[in-house]
Amino acid sequence: MDNGAPLRADRILRWIHLYTGLFLLPWMLVYGASAFCLNHNQWLIEKLNVTPPHWETLRRVCSWECCRLWALRFSFAGEAEVASACNTLSGVTRGYL
Repeated sequence: MDNGAPLRADRILRWIHLYTGLFLLPWMLVYGASAFCLNHNQWLIEKLNVTPPHWETLRRVCSWECCRLWALRFSFAGEAEVASACNTLSGVTRGYL
């Protein structure tokens, strides 16, 4: 019986394991660093004296008309049902369709 075949397979599997791990190591480091920053952002703000960005809404992208068109495209309801649903979502009562 040839004992060289399992030894060759073992060496090939070790080689695959080694170089796959080395290939994925930078990805794992970036993943770990970004997870740390996202989960411990208050600690980083205090230690590094960084001010977090201030987000400001410049304009609303989706409006009542966008809601109505989306609902008409993806439903089999009539325009009256879609209008009542969109009015409920937006909190605005509109008198036209």
